[in-house]
Amino acid sequence: NNQAAGNDQQGGAIYSPGRVVITDSTFSLNSAKTGTTADGGAIYLDASGSLEVHNSTFTNNTANGYGGAIFSKSMAELIIENSTFDNNTATTGRGGALNHIAGKLTLSRSDFTNNHALHSSAGAIFLGSATSSNKIDSCFFDNNTSAGGEQGGAVRNDGALTLSNSTFTNNSVTDAGGGAILVNAPATTIENCTFTGNKALGGDFGDGAAIYVSMGATLKNVSVVGNEASNDGGGLYVEVTTPTTINNLTIAGNKAAKNGGGIFLKSGTLNFSNSIIAGNTDGIGNPDCFTTPAASTLNSTGPNLIQNQTTGCVVSGGGIITGDPALAASLANNGGPGMGRGGAHPTLTLAIKNNSQAFEKGANATCEPKDQRGVLRPQGTNCDLGAYEASPTADLSTMALNFSEQGIGSTSAVQTVTLTNNGPFPLTVNSISVGGANAGDFAQNNNCGATVASEASCNINVTFTPGASGPRNAGITVDTSASLGIQMIALSGTGTTPSSGGGGGCNLNPGAKSFVSYAVFFPMLLALTGLRFIRKP
Repeated sequence: NNQAAGNDQQGGAIYSPGRVVITDSTFSLNSAKTGTTADGGAIYLDASGSLEVHNSTFTNNTANGYGGAIFSKSMAELIIENSTFDNNTATTGRGGALNHIAGKLTLSRSDFTNNHALHSSAGAIFLGSATSSNKIDSCFFDNNTSAGGEQGGAVRNDGALTLSNSTFTNNSVTDAGGGAILVNAPATTIENCTFTGNKALGGDFGDGAAIYVSMGATLKNVSVVGNEASNDGGGLYVEVTTPTTINNLTIAGNKAAKNGGGIFLKSGTLNFSNSIIAGNTDGIGNPDCFTTPAASTLNSTGPNLIQNQTTGCVVSGGGIITGDPALAASLANNGGPGMGRGGAHPTLTLAIKNNSQAFEKGANATCEPKDQRGVLRPQGTNCDLGAYEASPTADLSTMALNFSEQGIGSTSAVQTVTLTNNGPFPLTVNSISVGGANAGDFAQNNNCGATVASEASCNINVTFTPGASGPRNAGITVDTSASLGIQMIALSGTGTTPSSGGGGGCNLNPGAKSFVSYAVFFPMLLALTGLRFIRKP
């Protein structure tokens, strides 16, 4: 709750021309509010300074100018890792959470949520250095917004950038393009990322709901799924002088009110290979892709699947496949590394089914060596098209079994977990075992064997025999060759002591001379008169 006082004062909590290292800290409700150059709601880093941020949180900070939480014009490297930026605001300038205009940024394993640039671009991050090699890795961007007719709902990149292993969900831009990101520099690589639920709003100005490319870029192993533009380019909007290259992309389920639900290529050259463009919609009749005549070249440099190639989507080169890619109904955690702070957010990919026209239709010479999750290509004879490489799966019918109450020493009824391999290749089962705090109270047997064939299932049968009273917990470890790797089935139950069935400490035998009065259990209504309760010697 600190404030930089005075007109055009900077750094609501910290102004530094020197070295700053922040660890395990929280910056909340700080502000630089007065003047158009009141930058850095929490921290302002001058040109001669340096900054490291570890395991920290920035929330509800505000700058009237640039950088709602942090503004940096340092030529030194800015390092941020395992941190959270939530609900920070830049009122008139760029970068609702962070504005970095000079040196190198190295950002990893962090969350950017609900940040806003109210009258400019880059709801979360603005990068302005064209000479530094910026890196954003394993980050999570959700519900960041920019307005005022400038581009980049979450990120605007005017510099050299490698963006990897990150997810952009529900970000938006109003009256401009790039609901998730604006690529405004040619030295940009986006790889192993997912863009979903992002929007470009504002009627005729809402272009490129996920990615707006204005200066060329390279995209590899990227899932662009379920984004929406109020004008053109539900997934990608490309307007370049420097060629853009995409390889192993899945562009599906996106929507544009006008042209190019999947891709809108306004100008320049877009080279694409080993990719899927399918299931997109638009309002004009060019759902998967649209190319502006004479001004653009959509060049197929290898096999690609376009489900609905219309006359408005002119493609040069060859290797175009049409047909049903048989995609999964929705994005899912099909394995891969976690991202964001603490790795809390899974990699989301769109699987292909075993009957997909994209299955083993890729070119081994040009496909990416691994898919978006890190699965090696090819799994079969040839690579698959798109960001997902089909591989064995170990889909479990449940991830938890609860046995409720069970008498000590007695064995419960069997509960069953079904393991299914929905992949196209046999699944190797390395081990299935019980472990954990009360492992001895649970037992399993299974019929899975060493392998589970494609589209086959096996059962893991579990029983509970509590050895003591109270809550009992353990887990079953399922170790297979599936991309999810080792999975854990949680086991729980409660051990109970059987009732003794009568009297307890009260003897109702008429011939008894004394009674023990510690606990009384009456299974029926009794009228007791003239009894005497004494401690038994």
